[in-house]
Amino acid sequence: MEEQVENLEEMDADATLSQSYAGPGDVFCDVCPGKRRKASKTCLTCMVSYCKTHLQHHQESEALMRHKLEELTENTEEKHCKEHQEFLELFCRTDDICICLVCATTEHKSHDTVTSSEERHGRQSQLDSKKNEVKKKIEEKEKKLEEMKEAVKRIEVSCMCLLHTLWK
Repeated sequence: MEEQVENLEEMDADATLSQSYAGPGDVFCDVCPGKRRKASKTCLTCMVSYCKTHLQHHQESEALMRHKLEELTENTEEKHCKEHQEFLELFCRTDDICICLVCATTEHKSHDTVTSSEERHGRQSQLDSKKNEVKKKIEEKEKKLEEMKEAVKRIEVSCMCLLHTLWK
């Protein structure tokens, strides 16, 4: 009996460990040697994904604490300028693209630029406004549909009355 309990405990420990390993569809830790564990955060400065164990360096080191950590994403490259390897922190309204600070001072110097978050907020507001417009139109159409259904019912009743009168 005691041996079975030990076996179950070992199996439980193995299951716990295997759950932390990256599987198909998971983002894996870029630092783990051998069998890689699931990543828990991505450092956009280092362009590396870290498991909880390897992430500790970023949470303890003064220099690494300044790095930008983000929830897991498989497309960290998309958040960096391909030309300058800097964060895409700005949005060029002239060209309708995200740009880095270097781009803003060079090829987009005379363009209308704002922070990415400012552009996102503006677009979110526009989207919310459109969403409300569509919702209102749907409500109006549903109201018209109900009115039409009631009109059909009244016509049916009138027809039934007329038929009833004719059959007498």
